[in-house]
Amino acid sequence: MGHGGMQAVDLDEVVDDADVAPAARPRRPRWWWVVVPVALALVAGLVVGQRAIDDRERAVIADLADVPGVLEPVDGHLDVVARAKGVDAAWMFTPDGAVVQASDGSQAYVWRDRHTGAVSGTVPLLGPTPALAGG
Repeated sequence: MGHGGMQAVDLDEVVDDADVAPAARPRRPRWWWVVVPVALALVAGLVVGQRAIDDRERAVIADLADVPGVLEPVDGHLDVVARAKGVDAAWMFTPDGAVVQASDGSQAYVWRDRHTGAVSGTVPLLGPTPALAGG
């Protein structure tokens, strides 16, 4: 190619607004359009799952409430109302105890003095139970 001379260029200094396209904003990723629904779905799933677990636990506790001798669940703190020490507690751990059933179906654990045969302690186990009465 050869080296040519200078070329004449006309500059148009008047800018027509219709010819200029607005500058496009840089496109930001719309990650929150995905994150927000996923987070909401996760929270909803956790709430539904916890409710199912709670319902199942309530059903099991209700079933156990019908079983004779089963205690209700204890919520909160238990207070110690009495302590047995040494000789005072010895009667609880002797082989001289037995489960005694009354005619109304109630049951109690009874300890007897080894020497005199007198009752030295009683703990009720089960209140009157018609299914066990007379047996």
